[in-house]
Amino acid sequence: MNSGLALLATALSSLLFGLTFVLGAWPVAFACLVPLLLALQSSFRDRPVSDGWVCFGEVGLSGEVRPVHDGQERLRAAAGHGYRSALIPSANAPRGGIRGLEVHAVTTVSQALQAMSDA
Repeated sequence: MNSGLALLATALSSLLFGLTFVLGAWPVAFACLVPLLLALQSSFRDRPVSDGWVCFGEVGLSGEVRPVHDGQERLRAAAGHGYRSALIPSANAPRGGIRGLEVHAVTTVSQALQAMSDA
């Protein structure tokens, strides 16, 4: 993984954890870390993310992509809204698949960034 993105992922995770601890808020915002990193990669490479993609996931301090609450419901909603591909934590991968949605399950930030580079 790009060392700059790895450092940024760690900083963002630490910042969000600190804010939720100080403010006493439930860490709902953690689910946006994977999409945020993919947007930053898109910006650094000056190459937009392909249309039809949806993604979610938490990022741990060691670069692991963690599952989020209600992952199956999120995928069904995404398919219902016309998304064709999903990049998700492997722990949120559906057992039977979601009709009309190609699921790409990852366990690390490196895998997520590589999957979007290949898309």
